[in-house]
Amino acid sequence: MQDFLRINRQTAPVHGIDNLYIRYRSDTIMLLKTDGDDLVVEEHLLWDMEECDAEMSVSGRDLTITGGSRPSSSNGSCLIKLYLPASYRNNMSVSDSSGSIVSETDLESAGWIDLKVSSGSIKLTSISAESIKVDMSSGSIAVNKITGRSVISSASGMITIGEIYGQDHEIKSSSGSTEIKNSYSDNLKIQCQSGQVTIRSAVGTVEASCMSGLLRINDMNGSGVFSSQCGGIVLSISGTKGNYKLNSNVGNITLSIPQDASYTLNAKSMMSSIKRSSGNAPELVINAKTMVGTIILL
Repeated sequence: MQDFLRINRQTAPVHGIDNLYIRYRSDTIMLLKTDGDDLVVEEHLLWDMEECDAEMSVSGRDLTITGGSRPSSSNGSCLIKLYLPASYRNNMSVSDSSGSIVSETDLESAGWIDLKVSSGSIKLTSISAESIKVDMSSGSIAVNKITGRSVISSASGMITIGEIYGQDHEIKSSSGSTEIKNSYSDNLKIQCQSGQVTIRSAVGTVEASCMSGLLRINDMNGSGVFSSQCGGIVLSISGTKGNYKLNSNVGNITLSIPQDASYTLNAKSMMSSIKRSSGNAPELVINAKTMVGTIILL
């Protein structure tokens, strides 16, 4: 446990503020709520020096909070507690070059929210905004609930999301697994360069691609386009309507279709092809193709 030698507490009114910018380096930023009208910054610092205190500046309708200096030989992470007024629902940007952003409360905005960490972690309970951007260069992202339009990206690290609501969501990972428990999005796009993609349940439209790794969708109700260069695809369809396209260059395609569904299936591999129809007016259409692998119907 860190021994903090200095606690610096500052307040700033947010009435009339449209854009809030929070900038720190190598610290743990904890976002909290307050019923008061002012934003409160509470810094738990490792050094008893005034130059380590944050600076606040207001320019027009922008409020910027910038972390103070740190000794060149510093070893450890300061704890920054930011108490946001519950009434503040305007734009917010939080960045930390090497550290963590943690929120155990609901982050809400009628505009945009932008969170960025170069190396560390981002862990959120709930985030809701018209536009959401969460960016991680190296580290993990974990969000329990997302509402709105979002772009979630990680160059290296695992992405874990509990629930997704809203129109447009894009999740991008260069290296690391992606797991989504429940998606209720009309337009969810997932791009993964290296790592497994798992969706436990999805209602709506999903487009997911994986260069190297297994693509697994356990419960799908809607429509989807799924592609895997190397790793294979596992898809379990629960709905009786929709259009699906599956393409795997190297890897098996494992497909489960509801027994009571009226469907058309066109499946093709290098070794065989399957054409099957069920019912008079199929509302479920599935096209599947693998270059090197087997198509398995459960």
